[in-house]
Amino acid sequence: LPAGYAAEDLASRQTIDVGAAKYEPRLTVTGSTVTFTRGLSLATSGLYEVGVYQPFRAFFEAVHKADSQPIVLRKKESR
Repeated sequence: LPAGYAAEDLASRQTIDVGAAKYEPRLTVTGSTVTFTRGLSLATSGLYEVGVYQPFRAFFEAVHKADSQPIVLRKKESR
């Protein structure tokens, strides 16, 4: 983080759990470093039936949208 700034609203990252797939984002601040980690798990691997394609695609679109959320920095008030 730049000197004099703080990351805002880090807790608003939401887990996406659709049963067969789960996405868990996490942002942490340690000193002046912001770390983004994400967990992605799938219940099965390999080939998927045609009927699950649209829900599966919607899940990954939601993951992409969640990954694209910006981190807002606010200038700290000087005292």
